[in-house]
Amino acid sequence: MLKLKSCIGFCCKLIVVISLPYLIFNLLLYLYTFGWYYFLFIKNTWVIINKPNDIWAYYNRAVVRRQYGDHKGAIYDFTQSIRVRSATPKTLVRAASPYHKRGQEYYLLGYKQKALKDYKKAIEIYKQQQDTQSYEQIINIIEEKIQQIEKGSTNMNN
Repeated sequence: MLKLKSCIGFCCKLIVVISLPYLIFNLLLYLYTFGWYYFLFIKNTWVIINKPNDIWAYYNRAVVRRQYGDHKGAIYDFTQSIRVRSATPKTLVRAASPYHKRGQEYYLLGYKQKALKDYKKAIEIYKQQQDTQSYEQIINIIEEKIQQIEKGSTNMNN
């Protein structure tokens, strides 16, 4: 992480001292060295620092964490996205996505009941949107997961 911070500081100094082509070269070298994960993670973290109520910064950072296997970090950021959304005026535009994705993370980590709760909340929001054609496939996938969870919990009780 120290290398990452010093590299960012170095690139910021280059803006002032060096020409733009050289800066672009160093930025591309940085991205090649550390990968897009760090770039996207830092970009969204920067947005969160400057706009702590930005729903999509949390959501996008969670997606990046999810892609690279940081499931607990993804759950944290999806939860923050849900928390910020609940504190802002109600909007249903993609409101189910954080619940759906967080449910997937819970499912992967074995927290089946938490996943079930999030899946059901996502379905509820998808139905409120009244755009069943767009979300029909997603709803079917979620309902399939719910059936798997409920079947697994009844098998454990027997």
